[in-house]
Amino acid sequence: MKFLLVCLLTILFSAEAHTQHVEDPISDNETVLIFTRHAEKAQTGDKDPSLSEAGKKRALKLVTLLRNYDVVDKIYSTPYKRTMETAQPTANLYELPIITYDAKDLEVFAARLLENHKGETVMIVGHSNSTPELINHVMGNNDLEKFDEDDYSNMYIVRIEEGMEPKIKHYVY
Repeated sequence: MKFLLVCLLTILFSAEAHTQHVEDPISDNETVLIFTRHAEKAQTGDKDPSLSEAGKKRALKLVTLLRNYDVVDKIYSTPYKRTMETAQPTANLYELPIITYDAKDLEVFAARLLENHKGETVMIVGHSNSTPELINHVMGNNDLEKFDEDDYSNMYIVRIEEGMEPKIKHYVY
């Protein structure tokens, strides 16, 4: 029994040690946009639910993934509890306010992100439908489809250098 417990703990800690980290260095003239959907929401039937316990853990895991960045300059979130609560631990780490945005006109918001945040690192928290659509506007294509309603694990990082095509990297956390 003791051997089985040691094996299980070893597997658990090994899995945690292999958690993906965002480590690529950022150049000074590079714009970095970090997109994620809100974490798991509580199943309360409420129109604006808070995060569940699993969602709170995922929001903290997001901070762990982003800890390698020296700075996050701005954080945007839709004005819902679940998105704001997903962004809050990262906002606390970087001592930033969370700026709300309206997901009804994502094309305009994408243009604003690209114009107003050149050379900055910006995190944007949205929803299963709005996050991929916003990324598509930034990338200038329609490659991403709506996230599955039960999938809260996607994070995309778009890196833009002046005069270059944007580069996108997908992380699962």
